[in-house]
Amino acid sequence: MSEHSAFPSRFRNVASAVSTYGERVLTLGKYLDVSDPLADDVATEVERMGASGFALFERAASIGVGRVPEAPAAFVRFFEAVEEVPSWADFGAIDRGGALLFRTHMLGGLVLAFRSIVLGYVSPGGNKPLVFSGRLQQDTVRRLIETSKFVATTCTPGSLHRFGEGYQITLKVRLMHAKVRRMLLRSPKWKSDAWGLPINQHDMAATALLFSLEVVDGVRSLGFILSHDEIDAYLQLWKYSTYLMGVFPDLLVGCERDAWRLRDVIEATEGEPDDDARALTAALVSAGVNGARTEVEKKRAERMMPFNRALSHHLLGETIATQLGIENTRFRYALPVVKRAVVRAERARLRLPGATGWAVEKGRAYWDQIVKLGLLGAQATFAPPESLARLV
Repeated sequence: MSEHSAFPSRFRNVASAVSTYGERVLTLGKYLDVSDPLADDVATEVERMGASGFALFERAASIGVGRVPEAPAAFVRFFEAVEEVPSWADFGAIDRGGALLFRTHMLGGLVLAFRSIVLGYVSPGGNKPLVFSGRLQQDTVRRLIETSKFVATTCTPGSLHRFGEGYQITLKVRLMHAKVRRMLLRSPKWKSDAWGLPINQHDMAATALLFSLEVVDGVRSLGFILSHDEIDAYLQLWKYSTYLMGVFPDLLVGCERDAWRLRDVIEATEGEPDDDARALTAALVSAGVNGARTEVEKKRAERMMPFNRALSHHLLGETIATQLGIENTRFRYALPVVKRAVVRAERARLRLPGATGWAVEKGRAYWDQIVKLGLLGAQATFAPPESLARLV
């Protein structure tokens, strides 16, 4: 068996990719069968302990495992690893990083939804844990709001510091991934030969690019003027978040050049979007209408849908948007107007003292309001699921 044939069947053009990108393709491919052992061990303990297990995990995440003497050995190993700050972590840059997203206000949110999140659906293997969870189609709006909460909290200055809110949420999401991985591996419905290990290192590294590189490139395509320092700080922020999420050091990227290099290798081998990708995308595109709580909200969402479809074509490119079944609309002719308006506003921002800080604060307030309204006073607990819809 060749090294190429060891790739799950979701992949294509592996030999061609190797001829273009060299051994990096095969090195990256090996991570398709690698999980997150530290988190997997914690998930085993949480299952054994029942409800008290997750409560104990939350406590250790909020005050440190050294202050939780009853923590089992798996917890100690996990938290000792994440509490150790790597030498490359620059918290000055990390704390500045989120400003890039916040100052792009609503357009940054649209890029997150209609580029980053949609690209997460494209992979015919990477999308399967989402499909089996059932939540993205059954409760799309709630899931999107939780994702927005995760992103906005991650981007808040100080939040990724040890025991900060973003730090805690990231570790809970990591445990959630481990629990989902365990449930999927127990199921005869999971096809490792086609999809690889569920939520593997390869796919987690690809997901990290959705929140980092894809956001940078998306807002830039809409006219936002980004400085090298802004981009570097934003990518440093997500590099540290990805480290906390359990992605191995070899797959962490902290500059735009390395991020593009990783993205290019991944894109060169992935198969085309499948029916699950199209179903997930359709649920997202119609989420505003289907999740509306009042007739006024529904009408507003219906008016936005044609613009969102046109924006998706711009952000994703015609090929992927068409493969996902997103119909283009006449609003594509409005996008150059939007971009020109953004460029004018950006040039004014660069001339006016204090304008950048004002834009950041307005954007942070916008994200806080979106999350608050979406959750309707409820809490986003990020607790590991007890079951997956497609497995019952």
